[in-house]
Amino acid sequence: MSQETLPPAVATPAEAPQSNGVAVAGFVLAILFAPVGLILSIVGLVKSGKVGGKGRVLSVFGIIISLAFIGAGTAVAVVVTKEVVKVTQPGCINGKSAILDNSAKLDSDATKVEGFQATIKGLNDAAAEATDPQIRDAMKATADDYQAALDALQGKAERPADF
Repeated sequence: MSQETLPPAVATPAEAPQSNGVAVAGFVLAILFAPVGLILSIVGLVKSGKVGGKGRVLSVFGIIISLAFIGAGTAVAVVVTKEVVKVTQPGCINGKSAILDNSAKLDSDATKVEGFQATIKGLNDAAAEATDPQIRDAMKATADDYQAALDALQGKAERPADF
C-alpha cells in the first residue's frame, strides 16, 4: 500500500487588525501643534468609522485638546496685542523719553531744577499726544508727581511724606 503524502498544511495568515495611526498622530499633535492636531483628529474620527471604531476616543480627545489650546492661544494673543498697542502709543513712548532724556540733569545740583522742568514739560506733552485715556491719565499723574517734587525742592511746598 502506498501512502499518499499530503502537502503540509499552509496556515492562512490571520487578517491583520486595522489601526488608526491618524488618530494617534492627531492626539499627539493636538498637544504639540494644535491646528494640525485638530485636522488630523477630525480625519482620524472619520477613519475610525471605517476601521471598526479604532482610534475614536483618541480622535475625540485630540479634537477637544486642540480646540482648548487654540482657544487659549487666541485669548493670550488678544491680551498681548492690547498691551503691545498701549506701550507703542506716542504718549507712552514720549513720556518714557521725557523721563530718560532728563534723568542725567536730575543727578546734578546745578541742573536739577532744569531737569525737573524739562521732564514735567515732556510728560505733559506726552499726555496731550496720548490716544488712550489711561496713558493720558498716567502721564498727567506722573507730571504732577514731578511737579510736587520740584515744588518741595524749591521750598514752595512741604516735602510729601512719601518723597
